[in-house]
Amino acid sequence: MDKKKLLHDLILLAACLFVSLFLLIFISLTKSPGSVAVVTVDGEVFGEYPLLENREVVIETDGGRNVLVISEGYADMTDASCPDGLCCRQRRISAAGESIVCLPNKVVVTVRGDGDGGVDLEG
Repeated sequence: MDKKKLLHDLILLAACLFVSLFLLIFISLTKSPGSVAVVTVDGEVFGEYPLLENREVVIETDGGRNVLVISEGYADMTDASCPDGLCCRQRRISAAGESIVCLPNKVVVTVRGDGDGGVDLEG
């Protein structure tokens, strides 16, 4: 490989790293804090829980069982009866718009911020 092509590759790599770092910083600085964890089961609201009140929520569905723990301003899926357990391996959430999804049990936990009415998917 000639030196000119290697230089172009290094410049391209540096530009990609710079853009990635910029986007990471921008996203982390523009996150708005959440105030409520909204749990839906099969599209229907199961419950809304303030992130500032520590609690454990057991979600029993036709598909199975999930356990949501809310503490220190975070929501975290700690246990689930689903076969793969991917929802339990997702990180805990606290910023508006973040979600934890358990597809087999049809459970979605979404953080909503102050004054955020959520997203209207139907209209």
